[in-house]
This record gives sequence, C-alpha cells and structure tokens, in this order.
Amino acid sequence: MNLFLLKILKIFYILNVTYKSNIDMFHMVVVRVVRAVGVTIYTIKDDRMSPTLQYGDRVLVNRWSYGLRITGGGLFNYGRIARQPVRRGDLVALSTAIFRCKAVPGDTVMINGAITVVPGLEQCADADYYLMESIGKYEPVRLGLVKEEQIVGRAVGVVFRYDARKPMKGIYNPQSWERFPADRILCPL
Repeated sequence: MNLFLLKILKIFYILNVTYKSNIDMFHMVVVRVVRAVGVTIYTIKDDRMSPTLQYGDRVLVNRWSYGLRITGGGLFNYGRIARQPVRRGDLVALSTAIFRCKAVPGDTVMINGAITVVPGLEQCADADYYLMESIGKYEPVRLGLVKEEQIVGRAVGVVFRYDARKPMKGIYNPQSWERFPADRILCPL
C-alpha cells in the first residue's frame, strides 16, 4: 500500500512541477510580449530634465501612443499601425533617452542661426521629423531633428524613483529609505 501511495504522490509531483513550469513559462512570455509591444520602463540617469524628470526616476513609456512601431529588421519597410502624430510638448522616448518635442513637421524654427521648416511627409520629405530638446533647470539642450522611426513612445508617468547617490545605511535604518522618495511614486507626467 505504501509503495502504491508513493507512486501516486510521485505522479502528482511530476504533474505539478510540469504544470508550474508551464505557467512560469507562460508568464515569462506574456511579460516579454507586453514589454516589447505595450509598455516599457526607462531609467533617468541625469538631472538634465529636472524637475520634470529627476535622477533615478523609473518612467513608464507607452509604446502604443504614436502607433505600434514595425521596423521589419530589413525584411520590410518601417511603418506604424494606428499611427498618431507626436504633439508639441510631448515627452518622447527615443532608444537612448527621453526628450521633449519642441517642434512638429511644418513648424518654422531657428537652427544654428538659420530659419528652417521642420520637414515632414506633407513637405515632400522622406519621413516626418521632430525637433527634440531637453528642457530643465539648465540651458536647453537641442538634440536636433529626429526621424519618426527613432521614436519608441510617449512617457506617461513616473513609476518610482531610486536615488543611488544617497548612502545606504542598512535596510532597517529610516535614512536608507530616502533613496525612495514617496512624492515620486506613481506620478503622472
């Protein structure tokens, strides 16, 4: 009887482990798909956009804000499904950092002392371009004209902030929790 019970328990154990590993694999795939298609997190590594974005902010970026990007990896041309234009003033995530959109296609701007019209498809350009810059407490830093295909999505909010520049004095020390300021948790932008 004991041998029979051990065999039954072994079968249940094997089924349970297989079931759990399949569930874990499913969760991992779902998380990967959501991060690739839906939203992603950017970490702010400097104070150039302060006070809007501060060092250590974890910013949620919506990849669908301007339409789903399809790059094709060289197999087919760049495109966007459900394309939406970038608006002036949007916090836009590029592959490297987050910038503010200063001008949209058709706007007239001054670049390096010359008056320029920001090119776009309506002006017979090869793509829509946007003028990006970081505006903070320091002098504005212009990134320049950015092609639409370089835009990942729109920054929608700060999930939390972790300031690694502040000293860690042990997990139970209240001063260590200064690394996670409460005013920077789930803040919309």
